Amino acid sequence: MRGWASFFVYFRHFSSATHPNLLYGYGANRLNMWIVQLPFLRLIVAGPAMVSLFFIVSGYSLSWAPLKALHAREGGGAEAALLRLSSATFRRAARLFLPAVVSSFLIMWCVLFGLYDRGQLAFTVKDMPGYREPQPPLLRTLPWHVQFKDWMRATWAFLNVWAPSKHTYDVHLWTLSVEFRCSIVLFAALVAFVRCRPLVRAVLLFAMVVYCHYSDYWQGWLFFAGSFLAQLKFIQEDGRAAASAASPGAALLPTAGAVAVENHVISLQEKPLPQPQPTLSTAFQRLSWPDVLRVLCFTLGLFLLSAPDYNFSHTAPGYIWLSQTLPPPTWPENWRILHCLGSFFAVYAVSSTNTHLLRWLFSNALSRYLGRISYALYLVHGPVVHMLGFWLVPWFWDLLGARDPATGAIKSMSGKEAGFAAAFLIVTAVVVWAADVFWRCVDARCVQLAKWVEANLAAL
Repeated sequence: MRGWASFFVYFRHFSSATHPNLLYGYGANRLNMWIVQLPFLRLIVAGPAMVSLFFIVSGYSLSWAPLKALHAREGGGAEAALLRLSSATFRRAARLFLPAVVSSFLIMWCVLFGLYDRGQLAFTVKDMPGYREPQPPLLRTLPWHVQFKDWMRATWAFLNVWAPSKHTYDVHLWTLSVEFRCSIVLFAALVAFVRCRPLVRAVLLFAMVVYCHYSDYWQGWLFFAGSFLAQLKFIQEDGRAAASAASPGAALLPTAGAVAVENHVISLQEKPLPQPQPTLSTAFQRLSWPDVLRVLCFTLGLFLLSAPDYNFSHTAPGYIWLSQTLPPPTWPENWRILHCLGSFFAVYAVSSTNTHLLRWLFSNALSRYLGRISYALYLVHGPVVHMLGFWLVPWFWDLLGARDPATGAIKSMSGKEAGFAAAFLIVTAVVVWAADVFWRCVDARCVQLAKWVEANLAAL
C-alpha cells in the first residue's frame, strides 16, 4: 500500500505543473470534466490523500512489533515490548533523516553541476501553469562553498524538530519531521499503555485519535488511528485463537512450544504453514459475505481518499453532501478529514481480514517491489522530475508540433497529452531505476548502520 502511495505522489508532482485542473474534482465547472478527475481514478493524482496513507500505515507498522510482543504467549510480554520500543525509538531519527540528508546532498551537487538549469528554464508560467514547486537555490555562479554552506543551513533548519522548516533543496521532505515527531509521541503513548489490557489499550489509543481531532492535529490523528487498527487486529486474532482452542478436537492438537514423545522433548516452532500467494482468479473465487463487506469498506475508503483538495465542499459532485453533513473540524485544512477517514477505512479493510482479493492487490510482485523502494522513490522522484521531467515535457511538445513555434501556445490538445505521456514513460523509468539504486546503496545501508550503532552502544 505504501509503495503505490509513493508512486501516486510522484505522479501528482509530475502532472500538477502542466495540468492544474487535476487538483479539482470532476464536474466542479465546465473546465473540470476530465475522466481522471472522477472518484477512484483520481487516486493517481491524489497526493495529499497518499500522505494520509503514509501516516496511518506508519502508525500501524511502528506499533506492530511492540503489540505483537504484548500479545505473544511466550516471549516476555511487557519487557519484550519495551525492548522493541527502545530499539525503534533509538533508530527512528537515523531511519528517517540519514537517507534524506544524503539525497539533499546529492541534489546540491546536481545544482553545482548545472543539472537543474534546463528544468528551471523550462519552468515558465506558459508551459507550467499549475502548481509551481519551489526550486533549490541555484548559486553555481558563486564559489562552490557558497552553495555548500547554503545546503548546510537548509539541512540544519530541516533537522530542527522543534521548529522544522521545509528543506529548500527538496520541499517534499516536509513529511519527515512530521513522521519523526508523531513517531516519538506514539512510542511514548505505547510505553504508557504497555501494562493495560488489550481492550483498555484500544480505548486509550482511540481516545488519542479523538484528542488529536479536537486539537487540530490531523497528522497525530492518523498515527494513533494506525496504532488503534494494529491493536484491533491483535484483539481479533486473540478472539479467533480462543475460539479455535475451544472447538471440539482442539485439545488433540499440539499447541505448546514442545511435546513429549517417549520421554524425549521435541521442540515445535510455532510458525504458520507457508501460504501460496493469491492470484486474481482465486481471489474472486474465495470471497465470502464478510469479505464482501470488507471490500465495500475498502471501496468507501478509496472514495473518500479521492476527495479533491481544492474546493471539494462547494463544487465537487459526490462530496458536497459529505462536506455539509460531517461536522467540520477546525483544522486549517479541513478537507483532510475525508482523507483521514478514507485512509482509516481502507487500512482497516486490508488489515482486519485475510480477504484474498485485497491480499492480491498488495501482495503481488509489483506491489511488494514498490513497497521495498517506496521511501527511496519518495526521496528521488522530486529531483528527477525537476532535472528531467520539467524540460522533457515541453521538448516533446515541440517534437510533436503540439504548440505554436512563434507564441509557444498549445495548439493541439492531443499532441499535448501525447507529449506528456511520452515524457512520463521516460521519467518514470528513470525514477524507478534511481529509486532502486538509492534503496540498495543508501537506504538499506542506513538501516544497517542504525542497527550496528545501536548494537554496539547497547553493549557498552
